[in-house]
Amino acid sequence: MDKLFGDQGYKGPVAVCALSYEPIAGHGGSTPLAKYLSEGREMEIALAPVSGTPVLAPVRLFVASMVANLIITANRFEASVQPNPTRPLATEPAPQ
Repeated sequence: MDKLFGDQGYKGPVAVCALSYEPIAGHGGSTPLAKYLSEGREMEIALAPVSGTPVLAPVRLFVASMVANLIITANRFEASVQPNPTRPLATEPAPQ
């Protein structure tokens, strides 16, 4: 868990998860960068909760590489819930 701060985009709590890279067909698994990344380099993604839903949305991606560190951050985060008349909105699970 972490918290995002900034002038733009989402501000608040995020779940931070580690990523691993595995090249698949058509992604050049034999290139130096693909080999480097698939050797367990540091990569992580921050996921923010979407209010009123059980969904987490990606808002930040960090990848360390041999050339430079890459950080991609969403500068705008908007979400809206459109009720489905055949299915009620998700609610918090009841304590057990």
